[in-house]
Amino acid sequence: MTHHSMEDIAGYVLGTLEPDERIAVEQHLGECSMCRLESTRFAEVVGQLALAPDVTPAPRGLRSRLLKSIVEAPVPVAAAPKKRSWANPVAMLAIAASLLALVTGASLIGTLQTLDRMNNDLNSLRQQMNEQATALQVLSSANSRLSVLPASAEVPTAGARMVFDPTGHRALIGVSSFPKIDPDMTFQVWLWRGTERISCATFSVDQAGDQTVSIWAKDDLSSYDGLGVTVEPKGGSAWPTGQRVVGGRFE
Repeated sequence: MTHHSMEDIAGYVLGTLEPDERIAVEQHLGECSMCRLESTRFAEVVGQLALAPDVTPAPRGLRSRLLKSIVEAPVPVAAAPKKRSWANPVAMLAIAASLLALVTGASLIGTLQTLDRMNNDLNSLRQQMNEQATALQVLSSANSRLSVLPASAEVPTAGARMVFDPTGHRALIGVSSFPKIDPDMTFQVWLWRGTERISCATFSVDQAGDQTVSIWAKDDLSSYDGLGVTVEPKGGSAWPTGQRVVGGRFE
């Protein structure tokens, strides 16, 4: 046997060799470092199958694609094959490695989905904490004032009140009776100063059209002329393009 007899090494790892063949392989492994390395690699594949993580549902069609690839895969043919009642061990290990990849891949998909949900929950919690911090900062300021933002003629029932400290950078806006908009649209808050229009936030409203929104401005709010809310494509716009819902100068 030479170090190229991968079939015998695979059979040795799987325990499918005849006694005399097994003895011959063991003797060779004691002399050949290259074959010992291949034997170790095969053993790692077999050992990992027992340690594979719990299976989560795989994507639709993955099983059929795997089976098709196994069926269509060329099977190595030895020049002088020995008669054995068991399948080609190299092919068996290839299949085992493919199954291990399937199990690990399915588990990885489930793990990534869980991490994605956790990340969304974390972002939501951060947003809530930011809004609470803004509310505390604004409401506790001795300079805070209330400004009522008039509704536009197109949406006369909408309302908005803004609590802010003119010397600060944060403000709290409470909107009510905002109109229903398409799912691919959003409400966007703008501060204006002369011809400038600075985007501050995008938000959605509940079934009643209500929401509380916190905003942050780069400069003191006293440096701006007013604030408005428009309807924009989801994700926001670089410049106001849609219908104005509320807006006006700071009182």
